Amino acid sequence: MNTIPNIISKILDESKVGNPWDNSPYKNLLRLTIDARGKVGEVISSEACKTNPALEINEDISDVNAKGDNTHYDIKVNNKYIEVKTAYRDSNNAWQHENLYKNSDNCDYILFVDFDYEGIHFSIFKTSDLPLGCDSELFPGKHGTLRKNKDDGYKLDFSRRTLSNFKNKHYQYMSAEEATLENIGKFIGKELLNYDNVRDFP
Repeated sequence: MNTIPNIISKILDESKVGNPWDNSPYKNLLRLTIDARGKVGEVISSEACKTNPALEINEDISDVNAKGDNTHYDIKVNNKYIEVKTAYRDSNNAWQHENLYKNSDNCDYILFVDFDYEGIHFSIFKTSDLPLGCDSELFPGKHGTLRKNKDDGYKLDFSRRTLSNFKNKHYQYMSAEEATLENIGKFIGKELLNYDNVRDFP
């Protein structure tokens, strides 16, 4: 029967464009709330650090969560405070990160866990190296956006160009097959132990 709802459904079917996330091993990430997506990155990072014997977990996410909402970090490893930011590739081919704090006393590093269709982009930077209200040689021409009516708390988006500009400085892309907890733990360990010396990864 040629009813209006049927006409709409037919045209919708004809105009559908394949979503690149449909065949992604991480497609269920998009079904989660923002907070739940953030938890995915936090759990991955915490569990990955536990696989690296060179890393000492001073506080995992459950320890930090028990302290309440006044902390600006998610895990404490080798006495370093680490905030984990999780994002997925959006329709503009960008990864959006919110609530980055420049003047936090308890955030030494920020670990970015950025999901792509077939893999994950990992990068970790000292908070002082991020372009939050200042220039950064690691982010040429890029600056975070200060949230409205705030003295601190920035939004920092990564594009494909941003990731390519890292040129493997504190950055590693892992395919879905490569992104095991052990490999992620090795990456985090290499950075935390050698941040000021290691620039290029094999």
